[in-house]
Amino acid sequence: MKSQNMRANRPAAFSVRVNVEMDEEAGVWVATSDDVAGLIAEHADLQKLIDMTAELVPTILAENDALPVNIDCSKGVPVKIAVHGLLESKAPSHKK
Repeated sequence: MKSQNMRANRPAAFSVRVNVEMDEEAGVWVATSDDVAGLIAEHADLQKLIDMTAELVPTILAENDALPVNIDCSKGVPVKIAVHGLLESKAPSHKK
């Protein structure tokens, strides 16, 4: 019972969800978020887009005055990234 009371007194963890999808027509990955108004980023390289998004999220939240009071933006903002895209696998090699 004690651990339940301790959890109830802690503030809820804050994180931001970002969705990343491949725009096949443009040939780039696109990041958007319902949690971060105005976040639209794109890059041909997925890892570079993820890095860019990690920098953009706290900046946009701060500019929109949308950071919770208990979040220190200088320490970063937890970002959950969901990537949606088609991975084309390589055919297995058949060695004899």
